[in-house]
Amino acid sequence: MSQWMSVSKNPVSLDAIVWRTGKLKSARAKQLIENRIEYLSDLVRDKKVLDVGVAAHSADHSNDPRWLHQYIANSEGSCLGVDILEEDVKKLQEKGFNVIAQNIIESPLSEKFDIIICGEVLEHVDSPHTLVNSLKKNLSRMGRLIITVPNPWYIGFVCRGLFEGSPLVDNVDHVAWFDPSTILEIAERCGLELVKYQGVLQTEHSQPLANFKEKIFQLIPLLCSIGVRPELFSKTIIYEFKLPSDP
Repeated sequence: MSQWMSVSKNPVSLDAIVWRTGKLKSARAKQLIENRIEYLSDLVRDKKVLDVGVAAHSADHSNDPRWLHQYIANSEGSCLGVDILEEDVKKLQEKGFNVIAQNIIESPLSEKFDIIICGEVLEHVDSPHTLVNSLKKNLSRMGRLIITVPNPWYIGFVCRGLFEGSPLVDNVDHVAWFDPSTILEIAERCGLELVKYQGVLQTEHSQPLANFKEKIFQLIPLLCSIGVRPELFSKTIIYEFKLPSDP
């Protein structure tokens, strides 16, 4: 049951909205993460880690110096990677990575992990609730579930959808957008508590709006000083969840 139901049975009531707003305000970290790889690598250091969706659509991503799993796997703890793409998993295994091919929605793992990272996966699956519920079963009592998803309010997406022209298509395999309120609703329905969420500063810009966005990004300190939310400059949001304090 979602926590807002403790104050109202009506999801659009003022009481419910005030409750949800308060939860989000208390969990929000205003300062953006400047380096996603460094942040997550520090978070998993010396921990037992499950990394979900390691192939990132193709094993060829393992050749990209920004491929997250190679940093997670070298975090001085233990790391298991999982993905549903069997051929890509096989290629990663041949490169020496500890990864398995398994659909953890249909067949959850039997192990418990200190940290579970589900990076840019939730927006691809048919049932995000079912995936989060499955991952919860693999979370140790004091563990953390880390979910990262694209930020629908990122300035790059806003700019591309602001004027007439080609419709915004970020990834044709996406089935949903998640903002802090909707992802918190999913987590609460699964019996998880939101610890913190924080935007990641987007430092790369693609054409045709790259020059315009570069100029806007140079104004970040000024814009934030007048009340603009820093998340406007974040393409990715990182959410951290835990099991409830009172099981």
